[in-house]
Amino acid sequence: SAAEGRRLYIGNLAYATTEGELKDFFKSYLVESVSIPKNPRTERPVGYAFVDLSTPSEAERAIAELSGKEILERKVSVQLARKPEPAGEKTEGANGEGSGAE
Repeated sequence: SAAEGRRLYIGNLAYATTEGELKDFFKSYLVESVSIPKNPRTERPVGYAFVDLSTPSEAERAIAELSGKEILERKVSVQLARKPEPAGEKTEGANGEGSGAE
């Protein structure tokens, strides 16, 4: 995806954390976007967020410098976001079927 290598997963967030607080937390980095997912049923935050930085090296620097720091008195974990694997697409094409291989 476009954000590969520069999208960060911020875990252990306090539910009260706002996008503004996250932007402030990352103020010494080039932040492109901040998103705090909500549970669609309850509209409550899920306790983690994603932050896209401008480059993979910015993301690495943020992981090194910010992981274990506190937002709203909670130590947060900062790590690279893993790519979501679409269900059922992992095995397809791995054995050459349907990929045009003779």
